[in-house]
Amino acid sequence: MDIYPITYIQVDLDAIAENVRIIKTLIGPHIKLMAVVKGNGYGHGSTEVAKVAIENGAEYLGVSTLDEGIELRNNGIKSPILIFTPIFPEQGENIVNYNLIPSVHSLDLVSTLNKIGEEKNKEIKIHVCVDTGFSRFGLFPDQVIHFLNIIKRRYKKIEVEGIYSHLSTANTEGHDFTRKQFEVFSDLLGNIKQQNIKIPLAHIANSAAAVKYPEMRLNMVRVGNVIYGQSPFLKNNDLNLRETWKFKSRIVSIKNIPKGSSIGYNREYIAKRDSVIGVIPVGHADGLFVDFYENHITVKTLIKNLIKDLLKFFNHPIIQKRVIVKGKSVPIIGRVSMQHCMVDLTDYSDIKLGDEVELPVRRVTASSRIRRIYFKNRQPICVEDSPVEKGNEALVQTSVPGGLVVGKD
Repeated sequence: MDIYPITYIQVDLDAIAENVRIIKTLIGPHIKLMAVVKGNGYGHGSTEVAKVAIENGAEYLGVSTLDEGIELRNNGIKSPILIFTPIFPEQGENIVNYNLIPSVHSLDLVSTLNKIGEEKNKEIKIHVCVDTGFSRFGLFPDQVIHFLNIIKRRYKKIEVEGIYSHLSTANTEGHDFTRKQFEVFSDLLGNIKQQNIKIPLAHIANSAAAVKYPEMRLNMVRVGNVIYGQSPFLKNNDLNLRETWKFKSRIVSIKNIPKGSSIGYNREYIAKRDSVIGVIPVGHADGLFVDFYENHITVKTLIKNLIKDLLKFFNHPIIQKRVIVKGKSVPIIGRVSMQHCMVDLTDYSDIKLGDEVELPVRRVTASSRIRRIYFKNRQPICVEDSPVEKGNEALVQTSVPGGLVVGKD
């Protein structure tokens, strides 16, 4: 018997590889693919995703922060890595030491990087970020030519390898604003060319634009969601993307309760019959049903939330959250607590103590404490250790195909 964690995230590396190949085939051999592995590879584990992406056709990697880039370098990743979030000049040494590519819209940073380049006799690559309507980072389009000319005249150790912008609405039904952003960016690229300023790479397309708008691919696309099996459009998955992620745990307790018993905090659920209740050691702390709240509330949002609350009040099946056990959809009952939830097993006599459960935990809310187990050819091949030390209480003995021992070394 092998030691296996009770709760873990199953990451299918074959599926990630296939999704990378799908998007690479779609964009063609002459357009570079940047695999976006920010946010710990959308919860999958950035290093393993980066390795698979590069092996299957990605030429560049994109991360959000300097720390994420350094982590990839420390784990042996050699490919070019672009950092999206602006860095401070005092972080310039790490850009050079770890051979990373910063996003730039500040001459102070350019000056610092150039000075470091002179000291080390090394040319430093940058990508210039342009704000075409996202209003987060970047120069306004009418500032870019002047910015590039200053770099060209003053900073001889700086190579402007790329220029890019970020689309705001490419994954929505309407496309007017997306086309407007692309038009602004395209006009800017034309002006740059007229000024005889050569920039090898230009990119604006995210997953949605790379799929929906071939003309926006330019000579590089930045793809995140598609790699992780998520169609950029809610209504379909015409790309035949493969699911890459499953959040799994086990039933750790089963008990019989009489009709009228209350379940969980605030007595939110009262048993309408004699029932069989299962307990799963997963709750809000692990990312289960952690909601994102919108700062801007619209009438549409209010109506949606009102309908949701009414359905919840009347315990309507359409609003009931569920888990998958032995291929069956089993309802969660009562309030989800910090580290546990309960399910109604009354109608499922074949479900037993220790049976595996698949839970609807979102990638971006899943706790980093949960170990990721990586599979190839349906066999577990490696484990990303949790940053939090776990005791033996977090482990269960079970057979694992391939004989992998998962747990404390």
